[in-house]
Amino acid sequence: MQELLVSLAARVGVTVTDVQDEHDRWQVYAQAVNSDDCADLLLEAVGLEPDLNVALSVVLRKLEVVPQADRQRWVDGLTGDIQRQFAARRAAELPVLETRPLAPSLQKGIEQEWSDWLQLRLAESSPERDVISRLSRTGRTKRIRRTAAERLKRR
Repeated sequence: MQELLVSLAARVGVTVTDVQDEHDRWQVYAQAVNSDDCADLLLEAVGLEPDLNVALSVVLRKLEVVPQADRQRWVDGLTGDIQRQFAARRAAELPVLETRPLAPSLQKGIEQEWSDWLQLRLAESSPERDVISRLSRTGRTKRIRRTAAERLKRR
């Protein structure tokens, strides 16, 4: 793991002072997420990362920047079952945000099946007034409802 992390750090121009410290490892990972040249090394590091939540955080960030066809590879790179399930759900929800921001308005009540993350992202960015309006009334959390209501006021 140490050699891999040092290699990854060198590629992204970050100095690792303590490979045992998850904060130091995270600094390397955060830089590597946006580098296409580091994808294979980063994926290998995810599989070796001792802190499963750090590995999950890396994968969640990476899922948002890789093409849909590559997402399963990142989900599969996680070693923890719970983390893998969480990432798989995120990978499944991303297409709603990317390709079908209007489609959710066609299915009544579907927002109860969406994760809090997806509801909040739609409240922040959906171009569909109906989606925002429904989330302002039926969003799962106060934050989601407030975010959607504030967007309605600005529109």
